[in-house]
Amino acid sequence: MSSFPSANRIGKDVSKAIVLGGGGIVGMAWHTGVVAGLAEAGFDVSAADRLIGTSAGAVVGVRLGLGLDMARELERFERVPEASEDKVQCRDDGRHAEELTRRFLTIVAEVSAREDADQRRAQIGRRAMEAQTPSEEVYFARFAPLSDVAWPRAFSCTAVDVVSGAFVVWDAASGVNLAAAVAASCAIPLRSPPVLVQNRRYMDGSLRTFTNADLAKGHDRVLVLAPLGHLEAPGQAVGREVAALTESGAEVTLVTPDAGAASIIGMDLMNPALQYAAAQAGLRQARDEVDGLRGW
Repeated sequence: MSSFPSANRIGKDVSKAIVLGGGGIVGMAWHTGVVAGLAEAGFDVSAADRLIGTSAGAVVGVRLGLGLDMARELERFERVPEASEDKVQCRDDGRHAEELTRRFLTIVAEVSAREDADQRRAQIGRRAMEAQTPSEEVYFARFAPLSDVAWPRAFSCTAVDVVSGAFVVWDAASGVNLAAAVAASCAIPLRSPPVLVQNRRYMDGSLRTFTNADLAKGHDRVLVLAPLGHLEAPGQAVGREVAALTESGAEVTLVTPDAGAASIIGMDLMNPALQYAAAQAGLRQARDEVDGLRGW
């Protein structure tokens, strides 16, 4: 955990924002463990003035915004029995998944630093539209329970238009179906189908940056949970966003996976067999670091 204090704000109400970044289903499990551990200690992050979710962070953010019991949400991540498949094949699959993650990390790092970022994302969008993926119906089924749910007041999530490459942020005032918005935010290009939202198709919001933490500008205190923060080199997107928030006057606390959690999360971000361990690592990390957050 890293804190980046600015001048204290005296004589005014303090507004708080929580940023939850992308990280696949393994990062989602870590997120859940962290917020469950904070809630266990009486630190209710769902009471923030704004909850900003990107990709996996959108799933956890909407659950926080809806006031769900995070200890119960933690129970979603059960220990998976050891697979019976050939161990060599399992290792090969893991190496392939890690290579895909490395490529994705490289693409996001390159795109986020370019002046023509929209055009570059549009190129990725064209490939995403042509890719062989599960059907949109199959993909959307996991988000369907949110279809008739009203937007949480404080929640917003991010996505990218596959045609224009434009970055979008949706909230309760956007008039967008909640399930479609969260599904779009999580739609990893080439792996998941772009999602139709109000006659346009969208893909993963982390194609801009993994946290989009700059959206919290204007709030006095910002807590950034970045499941992939340990994979970024100094000066990359998360670092730049935290620096910009601090320069704007915000007190920023950045939480990234500690050494134990990072060794579990690794690069195989869509491996369900890692979710239980990642969730428990997030829970342990929150318990270890909660004292440093009390002042926040």
